[in-house]
Amino acid sequence: DQIVTSSISPFMFVSICLPFLVLIHPRITTLISFLSYLLFYFTLPLTQTDVHILLSNRVNAFSFVGVGMFLSIFMWNIVLSRYTQERIIKKQKEDLEVSYKRSLEVGETLKIANATKDKFFSIIAHDLRGSFSSIYSFSEMIESEISNFSKQTTLEYIDLIKTSAKNTFLLLENLLDWANSQTGRISYSPSKFNMNEIISNATNLMLASAQKKQ
Repeated sequence: DQIVTSSISPFMFVSICLPFLVLIHPRITTLISFLSYLLFYFTLPLTQTDVHILLSNRVNAFSFVGVGMFLSIFMWNIVLSRYTQERIIKKQKEDLEVSYKRSLEVGETLKIANATKDKFFSIIAHDLRGSFSSIYSFSEMIESEISNFSKQTTLEYIDLIKTSAKNTFLLLENLLDWANSQTGRISYSPSKFNMNEIISNATNLMLASAQKKQ
């Protein structure tokens, strides 16, 4: 019994414990197990002379090789499944981080857009109020003083009212253009333009108010 134990126990211990200690691909494990069994098979007669005990050890060793291979495949599948799950979780975490960053960027863009919109509406409201104020003031002046005005003066005031109305119309058109640009209905199409005309139009927006205030 002592001879049998000393011969088979180390091989049994290695065959059973190796899959729990070292992670090796099952194909490599099969090759190693086969080579180790051949080594055990041919070196066993050096320590065991009894034919029956020799056969028993060889059969037991073959059984232990089968158990070791099964354990190796089992452990490999467990680790592979865990590794796959960890990769999926890591990918999901990365996707969540990207989505979170994008949501922050979108939120920041919305804040800027809202601030721009509020500022723009404030400017438009101020300019519209100035234009309508000029129209109202000149109309009221003509109504109350028309008997004292000459035809030329009356025509001048009417022309100022017309100019204010035209500028108000241009402001409304600009507002509509801005709204279309915000909804992506205006394509980017750069072109040359007359800077003097732009400046002149901007000046005309305030002309009626300036003349009123002298």
